[in-house]
Amino acid sequence: INAEYMGIIQRKMSIFGKIRFIDLYKKVPHDLTEGTYGGAILSIACTVIMIILFISSLSEYLSSTTASQMLIDDSPSEEKLPIIFSIQFFRTPCSLIFTDNQDILGFNAENVYDNIVKRKIWNGTVNPQPISSLKSNYTYEEYKTQILQGEGCLVEGKIYVNKVPGNIHFSVHNEETARIVERLGQEGVFINYAHRIFQFSFGLHEKEARDIQRMYPEIELLALQETTMDEDLKLAIAYQYYLNVVRAKVMYKGEPKEAYQYTVSKSYGLTRGLPSLFFKYEMSPLYVRYELKEKSIWHFIVNICAIIGGVYTAFSILDAVIYTSVSRIFKNRIGKLGQKHNFNTQNAHSFTSVSYTHLTLPTSDLVQISVVAVSLKKK
Repeated sequence: INAEYMGIIQRKMSIFGKIRFIDLYKKVPHDLTEGTYGGAILSIACTVIMIILFISSLSEYLSSTTASQMLIDDSPSEEKLPIIFSIQFFRTPCSLIFTDNQDILGFNAENVYDNIVKRKIWNGTVNPQPISSLKSNYTYEEYKTQILQGEGCLVEGKIYVNKVPGNIHFSVHNEETARIVERLGQEGVFINYAHRIFQFSFGLHEKEARDIQRMYPEIELLALQETTMDEDLKLAIAYQYYLNVVRAKVMYKGEPKEAYQYTVSKSYGLTRGLPSLFFKYEMSPLYVRYELKEKSIWHFIVNICAIIGGVYTAFSILDAVIYTSVSRIFKNRIGKLGQKHNFNTQNAHSFTSVSYTHLTLPTSDLVQISVVAVSLKKK
């Protein structure tokens, strides 16, 4: 029974021995390995580079990419588009600022006051109490006093416009007020529409627009933000902004959202008429659909494996090249490179004794040379 049992064990050991033959990760005994200072330095450099590349790959994985597609805009043309604005006029009183809207379809709205609030600015301080946009029965002396005292105005609000080329503008448009402004100019009292734009956006309030811009850096929704035109000239100046508007579809807080990005060019110049501020817009017949795409976890894992394997292999080759090169240099210096010393074992009977001494000479941090001294005594 014991012999049969031992036979079974030997057969199993033989099978396990064959399995060990296909081991791809064969181990080298620790006694046969030797650490060097040069190898330690390369190991540290290898580890640092791996960490840097890992952090870079992780950052890329956590970030998302934006894919865009341009399509024909098929949205209903009868829908109104809100334009939201907040504009400060430095040296023009609120009583001399009127808001109008026009478009190529013939629509013309003068002195729009719905959803618009005006606040006086005095010495740089905004009066929180809004003034009535309907009051226009100021006297000549009241207009003159407001201008000479440097009264400014903050105009904020929303205007709904048709999705066709058009403009909204701020000006002194009625004849009575225009005659008063001309008379003031003859006396050397001028109004100036120098201004600062805090917000001018299509369809979105500032917070929503900023959130979408952070998610989609390619989209510019607040191109006129913090734009300042401040020409302190005692002449009538017409300021004009030309806006090309493109509708965009994005995902915002898990829901589809429409945003309107635009590019802008601006100009200003002297005018024979009254000062004004124009925003001329044109709608694009195309729209852009944006999508955020996340990277796959498997793509990240493959990158990490490539980083570890590639960097480790590259430094292994570098270490081998350095070690071999330095070893050859030191061997060449002591005249041992390429020399062969043969000992004829057939003549060993002519010696009475053979002895040797093994010495290890540390020549550098990378190389240690072993020397064997052989002593022979003849009969």
